[in-house]
Amino acid sequence: MDLLYTLKNNDYNPEFQYSLRSAVKNLSFDKLFIVGGCPSILDKSKIVYIKTPTFPLKYETTSNNLFVACSDPRLSDNFILMNDDFFLLKRISNPVKEFNLNFGTVEEVIHRYKVAFNGKESKYLRGMIEALEYFRNDLKIMNPISYELHTPMIINKANFLELLKLPNNTTPAFHMNKRSIYGNLFMKDSVKINDVKIYGNSNFYSYSLKDKKMISSSDNSWKSKLKNYIPQLFKEKSPYEL
Repeated sequence: MDLLYTLKNNDYNPEFQYSLRSAVKNLSFDKLFIVGGCPSILDKSKIVYIKTPTFPLKYETTSNNLFVACSDPRLSDNFILMNDDFFLLKRISNPVKEFNLNFGTVEEVIHRYKVAFNGKESKYLRGMIEALEYFRNDLKIMNPISYELHTPMIINKANFLELLKLPNNTTPAFHMNKRSIYGNLFMKDSVKINDVKIYGNSNFYSYSLKDKKMISSSDNSWKSKLKNYIPQLFKEKSPYEL
């Protein structure tokens, strides 16, 4: 399987550099695909780069990146979708099984975020509420599962392109929750886990990182703690770096 990152047009991206190093160290894959922006640290002769336009809504940009990539015959039929803030801390021996993960039901996730934000409705929470309405009204899935985890995910190209045939596939709710839409339609036997994203100092210390297979950074946790921790784990350059 190939490994695919969708990236912003941002040349300086240290998180991506160490994310890639973690993937090279702990995951077996074939070609490396970069879609969207392409950091200057990369040797373009060793990757497949697909340049795409940027849209006003970042989730619309990532949707377009994935649809473009899935239409490219060079990409393997099944591929691993990786984000620039994902880090693999241990060897992944069976990605088909180990990346088949969910976050619980969409209703559970909505409740969890309402509690976390003391009932305040953020833009992200509103997107999940609208996604639940989309599942029920447009897809007739009454109790959908959330796949909005900060973990890698295996995607089948042909199946992902089927999302283009769904009703109301240009709405923010669709773009923000495409992982969950894909998962509910095409993934089976996924395992429920807690999300691995570290948001800041407060929950950095609550993690037993030595037992984690993977983590994800936020802007706050990268700047405050992980920018010192992660580089120590992955000092060696990947073969894709200049």
